[in-house]
Amino acid sequence: MQSSKQPATSAFTAPGNWYRGNLHMHSTESDGSLSPADAIAWYRERGYDFVSLTDHRATTQTGQFSDERFLVIPGIELDCVDPERDIGYHIVGFGVTPFSQPEPTRRGPGQQLVDQIRAHGGLALMAHPYWLGQEGADILAVTGWTGLEVYNATCARPGKAYSMVQWDRILDRGHLIYGFATDDAHRYEDDAGKGWIMVKAPALTAEAILEAIRRGHFYATQGPSILDVRVDEEAVHVHTSPVVEIRCISNRGRGLVVAAEPGAVLTSVTVPRSRISKYLRVECVDAEGRMAWSQPQFLAS
Repeated sequence: MQSSKQPATSAFTAPGNWYRGNLHMHSTESDGSLSPADAIAWYRERGYDFVSLTDHRATTQTGQFSDERFLVIPGIELDCVDPERDIGYHIVGFGVTPFSQPEPTRRGPGQQLVDQIRAHGGLALMAHPYWLGQEGADILAVTGWTGLEVYNATCARPGKAYSMVQWDRILDRGHLIYGFATDDAHRYEDDAGKGWIMVKAPALTAEAILEAIRRGHFYATQGPSILDVRVDEEAVHVHTSPVVEIRCISNRGRGLVVAAEPGAVLTSVTVPRSRISKYLRVECVDAEGRMAWSQPQFLAS
């Protein structure tokens, strides 16, 4: 997990271009319905800039699918059931050198999964914590990961797609954790193209995209755009694409939700700084119910 120290820049002040990407998807190399080539083509044909194919327990070779206009980042999804905590962990790794999960590590603890991903040069993402039944303490028992899936499209089937509660519990305890929206695509019928991240990076290369993610220079979305989030001594200033609700989320009972009048939309709000306490993250919701999430920032008292 990240420390509570804030980076000097954000996605909205850093130089570079915006790139759209999905970091959780599967192919026929594990339990997906499409071949690696077809799964990757699904995203490329729909205007994505990068993906990571994260088949279960083994990295699928994908280098042949990258070029100067589209990037495929090597990935993997590891899993285990931790016998001591009696809870499952699924950890997505992206930016890894190819490897396979040793079978003994599927018996836990969860920390071994993150350690494997980091040992192979990757970033670790805590997958679908609500779907797994994880409490904040289960997530905090594992260290070294970069963020969690605040939205996972496949987990919408049993009604457990969103993990904002788990995210806020971790933020409330002072840990700077990034939020990701992913598809976790398997069927490519009702679980693809539903959630992604927008990364601000100087170039469409694996090094630039991964470094931008490390710095928190991205936001997660199902469709709406977050154009700017700024904080000064007096207020929080948020600018978005047209939405019906903008939420400034803070710890515990702090924060403020601003809703548009019936039939109208919002594109900006200004919220008094006094409404925000320990940390700030922004959510917005459009007229179709689709959401977007900024990355959190911790604020001086």
